[in-house]
Amino acid sequence: MPNLKVFMFIGKSGSGKGTQIEFLESKFKSYFHITTSSLITNSSGPFSKEAKKIVEDGGLVPSWFVIYLLTNELLKLSQSKKKFQAIFFEGSPRSLVEAQLLDQIIWSLFNIKPIPILIDVTDKEVKNRLLIRLVCKKCNKPVPPELLGANPKKCSYCGGPLEKRKDDNLSAINNRLKFFKDEVVPALVYYQMQKRLIIINGQGSVKEVFQRLLKSLKTKKIL
Repeated sequence: MPNLKVFMFIGKSGSGKGTQIEFLESKFKSYFHITTSSLITNSSGPFSKEAKKIVEDGGLVPSWFVIYLLTNELLKLSQSKKKFQAIFFEGSPRSLVEAQLLDQIIWSLFNIKPIPILIDVTDKEVKNRLLIRLVCKKCNKPVPPELLGANPKKCSYCGGPLEKRKDDNLSAINNRLKFFKDEVVPALVYYQMQKRLIIINGQGSVKEVFQRLLKSLKTKKIL
């Protein structure tokens, strides 16, 4: 896969990393989007039932199972006849060990290092966003924050009904923020020590954040 780029979007829950991935995907003719939660939901075989139950209960699926699913997905891509220009990770890595293992796997399969991008927002902003967030019951995409004021009734992507997630309550949000600090931050430090981490200010509208992202990637000659 010549000139392949692998992007890893990292951020607190509600930081908008999924939306930024969608914007950036428009800059490539061919790409593949890997969402950890979707891989778990659609998985089959040993431990899949247990993993889905863990997700439903708001728990954390073990790293070994996540890496197993991601490795299988990357192996398929490496053997695919289609030549992708970019691979986007959403929801991984979630820990230092996942960051280190994914580095090894991606280097072994594609001979490149992934580009980690942090969409950085404050804890206060996360709470403000998640406490009013609506997501599509059908495709699970969130409503962009700037559209919430219009009281939308249907998903703008697929037309599905909108709902508030059960875990978008203050207690669950605080738990997610603690997990980010305890588990994800060490992965960010790992990338920073290698001078690979790209940090984007995630405050403001989705379009403002995307312009910052584009400017940073062009400055670093990634795009």
